[in-house]
Amino acid sequence: MLDLSITPEEFLATRGPFHFVKIKASDDIVRDARSVRAVRAHVGDGVPVMVDANMSWTEATALPHAWRLRDAGADYVEEPLPKGSWAALGDLRRRAGLKIMLDESLCTPEDARTAVEARACDAFNIRVAKNGGPLRAARLIGHARRHGVAFQIGVQVAEVGPLINAGRALAFCHRDALTVEAGQSDRFFPEMIVSPRPVVDRRANTLAPAPGPGFGMCLNDAAEPWAVLTLPEEGGSWQPVGAPRPTVPASL
Repeated sequence: MLDLSITPEEFLATRGPFHFVKIKASDDIVRDARSVRAVRAHVGDGVPVMVDANMSWTEATALPHAWRLRDAGADYVEEPLPKGSWAALGDLRRRAGLKIMLDESLCTPEDARTAVEARACDAFNIRVAKNGGPLRAARLIGHARRHGVAFQIGVQVAEVGPLINAGRALAFCHRDALTVEAGQSDRFFPEMIVSPRPVVDRRANTLAPAPGPGFGMCLNDAAEPWAVLTLPEEGGSWQPVGAPRPTVPASL
């Protein structure tokens, strides 16, 4: 992902190899088109390029912005209009020559049904945290497939171990995703509360399934400061951390 903290030149020199490039939009469409052109010239025609507008366009600016990005070499625009602008999204999709991915507008099954009925998008951005957990996210993938809508599996900013691996479990069960966002937990956090920590192969920009059953990890000692409940070794129910332990009267 090319965000506003890094120049296109530095991004292209340090972040490859590239499989799918997402460019965060600025408040300057000329700058955004310039970024798209630089990325497209570097990656060629085989790598999809998407601009994430984050609901920042208006109905008046959307079509000229989309045409400018299309002419620069973009394939997708993500969430160009305010959340839930179904009719306007459908109109933009018909006229823009760009594919539309929905993120903020796609939270519930009702949103997915409405998006399909309005012909408002070409792809869903599905996130485990946003969409209600792995099972509900998987149902949205099923809905997308049934209606010919593509999907990517995304991440929330600053995800940590269990949530990251939940997304990866979803990804490896649905290998027809457009792309899978790896997140940047390896860059944000020097240590994790889980072991083994989720891994990204930055040399290839690829992921591997988590080892072991379930989400493939367990809590480690770094999780202790965050604990709020504990399960007594002798059994029983969960208790608040620091709660006084029950005493057993001595036998008479």
